[in-house]
Amino acid sequence: MSMKYLGETFDIHGGGIDNQFPHHECEIAQSECATGKPFVRYWIHNNLVTVNGQKMSKSLGNVILLKDAFKQWKPEVIRFFILQSHYRSTLDFSSDAIDGAAKGLERLVNTLRNVQERLRTAGADGNSGSIDLAKVKADFLAAMDDDFNASQAIAVLFDLSRDVNQTLSSSTSFTANALRQVLDLFVELGNILGLNLVDLTSSQGGRSNLDGQFMDLIISLRQEIRAQKLWSLSDKIRDGLTKLGIALEDKKDGTSWKRTP
Repeated sequence: MSMKYLGETFDIHGGGIDNQFPHHECEIAQSECATGKPFVRYWIHNNLVTVNGQKMSKSLGNVILLKDAFKQWKPEVIRFFILQSHYRSTLDFSSDAIDGAAKGLERLVNTLRNVQERLRTAGADGNSGSIDLAKVKADFLAAMDDDFNASQAIAVLFDLSRDVNQTLSSSTSFTANALRQVLDLFVELGNILGLNLVDLTSSQGGRSNLDGQFMDLIISLRQEIRAQKLWSLSDKIRDGLTKLGIALEDKKDGTSWKRTP
């Protein structure tokens, strides 16, 4: 079947480490004896999945299907959780670990939302940015070239997120062009990992884009309330949103919002 669709020799063959012997060795023996050509150039064997430190197996009754996991967590959170471990390392599946991955992903999404917010008021004048985006990209690609070290690549994204947030909170005035470059880099590197980070800032993994428009309306109305010095009502709106998992941040240049895990 593989030869029918991929040819007698193809680049990458994946599979679990438990299939290396005898299944994959058997494939090599049969195929190379039949064709006299190399069967596969690179083999990628992922390690085992455990559940709370215990091997996942049907006999133990602790098998978790993706369709069931998606009922509790969003698909992009599961993807991000898996990417945070090297594919050759054991992956321990637990609610705490996935919840931690959700918080990590939200940190990246919030950074992009901060950039988008600043873009609304940024002009052509200002600083072009002190973050070396070329080095960030080089470090990210070097990690991926190192045996698909996605966990290290994500660490590069977290470092970028930290530097961007620190710079945005400083007195530095970024140009719109510099902010777009940051945004474009996040998009490019996120896509390599199969994560559409910019899309998540508006849809939050399946939520309607209407969410962002709704929050813009709430913030606009609250600004009018604050202009009328109705502080108690303004605080009531803020506190109500906090209970719903939405944090407002009042800044000199306006109010931004983010979801709290």
